[in-house]
Amino acid sequence: WLRTGDVGRWTTNNAMQIIDRHKNIYKLSQGEFIAPEKIEGIYGRSQFISQVYVYGDSLQNFPIAIVLLDDDFVQKWTAENDNDSIVLDTDESKRQLTEIVLKDMIEKGK
Repeated sequence: WLRTGDVGRWTTNNAMQIIDRHKNIYKLSQGEFIAPEKIEGIYGRSQFISQVYVYGDSLQNFPIAIVLLDDDFVQKWTAENDNDSIVLDTDESKRQLTEIVLKDMIEKGK
């Protein structure tokens, strides 16, 4: 059985729903403590992002984040900023959008 440190419950349709974290602070391999909820809150301020999940592992030197984009905002933003060329059909467009989102996340994290 997989142990993530999350607190979950089974829904009526037999899906696991994550509702909280058992432990809200992780210690990374070099001894640094991180608070994933704080990081999620900071990066979640980006309008590009609809959801963000931060995970830390005591065997790693860094946390990871899984980021889901807000499709409606991305479409609105590309139209307003004359970036209609960013259509997520091509690798180049995906790379451009990734750079834009990362730049915004870095700005929010300062």
